[in-house]
Amino acid sequence: MSFPGVIGKNPSKYLWAIQTLLPKAYIGTGTSGADINRYRNGGYSALALVFIPGLWTDGTHTFVIEEADDNGSGSPGTYSTVVAADLMPGPEVGVYGTAATFLPFNAASTVVQRIDYIGRKQWVRVRSVEAGVTTGAVYSVLALLAAPNIFPAA
Repeated sequence: MSFPGVIGKNPSKYLWAIQTLLPKAYIGTGTSGADINRYRNGGYSALALVFIPGLWTDGTHTFVIEEADDNGSGSPGTYSTVVAADLMPGPEVGVYGTAATFLPFNAASTVVQRIDYIGRKQWVRVRSVEAGVTTGAVYSVLALLAAPNIFPAA
């Protein structure tokens, strides 16, 4: 899949935003975000995941980025953890290519983080895992699909 670059001034033609973990207080364990179908509307070459922290009260909130092939019926098959080589962290995390997921969200880390998925699977999702939680923390994860294979009508 290739992308010729920005052709016009309307970014909505080239981006599709999906809330994968909705903004709310997370206090349970193992909450899976919405399935992200990279092949929707003809397919997208690029996927960026953006962690948006809110109010942290207690606990440590970690994240697992998972991927799956199509199950043959247009739905995701069995998810597995994405290998570090298929994730490219943004500069706010550190040096590119050194992290395999978002930094844990706790009292010490409240920064917006971005990770680019460069793998080849059709389906991607983010799962949160909480530990030591009583009240929890508010945060969300946004997925940005970019570089469409088929451009929408003007």
